[in-house]
Amino acid sequence: MRPGVNEETIHVEPDGRKPKDLLPIIRTIEVCFAGTLTGIVAFLLVYRAIRVGALWRDEVATLGVAAMPSFSQLWSALPHECCPVLPYLALRAWTGAAWLGGSDLSLRMMAALIGLGILSVFWLHRKALGYSVPIFSLVLFGLNATVLQWWITIRGYGLGILFILLAFGLIWKVVTAPSKGRVALAAVVSIVSVQCLYQNALFLLAICAGASLVCMRMRKWRRMLLVLGIGAVSAVSLVPYLATMAQAREVLVVLQEPYSWSYILDRLSFSFSSRYGSMGWTWVVGGAVCIAICSYYVVCKRNDPKSRDTADLCLFNLTVMVLSTILLVVFLKSTGLHPNTWHYIALMGILAMAVDIGIEQASNTARKRVGRLAVACVLVGVNLPITWQIVPARLTNLDLIASAIEEQASEGDLIVLNPYWLGITFQHYYKGKAKWMTIPPVEDLEINRFDLLKEKMSEENPLQPVWDEIESTLQSGNRLWLIGDVYAPPAGELPPVLPPAPNGREGWLFSPYSFSWGVQLGHFLNLHVPGGQVVRTEAMDRAEFIPGLETPAVRVGSGWQ
Repeated sequence: MRPGVNEETIHVEPDGRKPKDLLPIIRTIEVCFAGTLTGIVAFLLVYRAIRVGALWRDEVATLGVAAMPSFSQLWSALPHECCPVLPYLALRAWTGAAWLGGSDLSLRMMAALIGLGILSVFWLHRKALGYSVPIFSLVLFGLNATVLQWWITIRGYGLGILFILLAFGLIWKVVTAPSKGRVALAAVVSIVSVQCLYQNALFLLAICAGASLVCMRMRKWRRMLLVLGIGAVSAVSLVPYLATMAQAREVLVVLQEPYSWSYILDRLSFSFSSRYGSMGWTWVVGGAVCIAICSYYVVCKRNDPKSRDTADLCLFNLTVMVLSTILLVVFLKSTGLHPNTWHYIALMGILAMAVDIGIEQASNTARKRVGRLAVACVLVGVNLPITWQIVPARLTNLDLIASAIEEQASEGDLIVLNPYWLGITFQHYYKGKAKWMTIPPVEDLEINRFDLLKEKMSEENPLQPVWDEIESTLQSGNRLWLIGDVYAPPAGELPPVLPPAPNGREGWLFSPYSFSWGVQLGHFLNLHVPGGQVVRTEAMDRAEFIPGLETPAVRVGSGWQ
C-alpha cells in the first residue's frame, strides 16, 4: 500500500449489509478530473506558443549564444548569460535540424514540448512519491499565469524544471528501493539538472538533504552514501564553471544592487500570486496545509509502525519544501541581481509537487477525497479565467516596431533606442536600410554584452556619437525615430552628468547612468528637435502585451533648431 493512501474502514450495517465502497468510484473521478485538467494545461501551453509571437531580448540573446560559430565561442559567452551550457546546446541542436528550423513558432513549439514533458513528470512520479494523481500540482503550477507566461520561453527554465522534478522522484526511489539502474539514472538526471540551471544545484542540495535525513532515521547508511554521492557528482560537474562564474561577477557588477530581504520576499509573493490575489492565497493555503500534514506525521507518527513509511515521506517532502525556499531566497539576496519572476518558477514546480504529496497523506477516506476534489474544482474555476488572460499576451512589440519602421523610414533616417538593451531584440527583427544606434552606443548586440556596457560607463562622454548622428541626420532633412524612454529635466535645470564609472558614488551601478542618459537625451531633444509624433500600427493596437516588459513607445521627429 502506498504511504498515506489508506482504505476507508468498512462497517457492517445492523441488517448485515455492507455499505458500498465509494473509494474506487472516487478514484476514477480523480483520474478523469486530473486527466482533463492536464489536457487543459497542455492546450494552454500549445495555444500560447502559437499566440505569443516574437522573441524578447533575453530569448534573442539566448539564441545568439546558441548560434555561436564554435563551441569555444559559445562557452566564452556564458558569463553574460544566466544558464549553464546545456540549454544552449539543446537550442543549437533544434535550430540545426533542417526540418525544424529556427523560426519563432518552431522555437516556441520546442518550449511547449518541454512543458508537456513537465506535465508528464507530474504523472510519472505519482506512485513513487505517494500521491494518486496530480491535482494541486496542476492547479498551482499548470494554471499559474506567471508560469504560463515564462514556460514557453526559450531560456533554460523549462529544461531545468523538467530535470529537477525528475531528480526529485528518482532520488526518493534510491532511498526506498535502490538498485544499480536507479542510482545511475538518478545520478545522470541530477547532473543534467544542474547543467540546465545554476539554481538547480540549490534544489538538488535540498533534495539530497531530505533524502539523507530519512536514511539516517531508517539507519540505512549505505543508501545515504548513495544519495550523497549523487549530490557530490552533480556538484563536481559544475567545477568547469568556476572561471565562468568569476567572470560573470565582474561583468554583472553593473546590475548588482543591495536589495533588502523584504524586497526579495515581496518579489517572491508577487511571482507566486501571478499578479492576482487568488493564486497567491491558493499557494498560502495549500502550502500551509501541506506543511501542517507533513509536520504532524513527522512529529506525532514517527514511531507508529503503521505510519512509518508515511512519516519518512513527509520528512523528505517537508525538508525539500523548506530548504529549497530558504536556499533560493538567500541565493537571490547574495547575488545582488534583480529577483525577476522567472527566477522563482523552478521553485514553484518543486513546491507544487510537494503540496500534492503532503495533502495526499491526509486524503485517506472517501469524504476527504471528495473534499479535496471539491476544493480543486473551485480553484480551477477561480484561476482558469484569470490565467486565460495571459494566453494571447505578447512579450515584446519590437518586431512590430521594426516592421513598421522598415515600411516608413527612409535610408537617410536615424533610429535611436533607449535603453540600449532594446537593440538586442530590434537588431534581430529589423531588416531596413536606416541607420540605428542605442543609448549608449553598444556595438555588439547579438547577446547581452555587459562588458561593453562597462566600457561605455567608464567613458567621459559616451553619448557624443549619438548627438553627432542626430544633428547630421536632422540637418540633412531626414527624420529621427526614437524608440523607448525619454526623460526631460525640470524647466531651467540641466540634466545630471555622472562621472566616468566607477569614480562616482554610483560605482558600477548601471541604473543611475541609464536614467542620466535618458534625461540627457530628453534635454538634447528639447533644445534641438521642435516636436514629434507617436507612431502606432494597427497590429500594435490589436495586440495584447505583458505590462511593463518590452513594449516601448515610438516617436518620429524632423527639423533642427
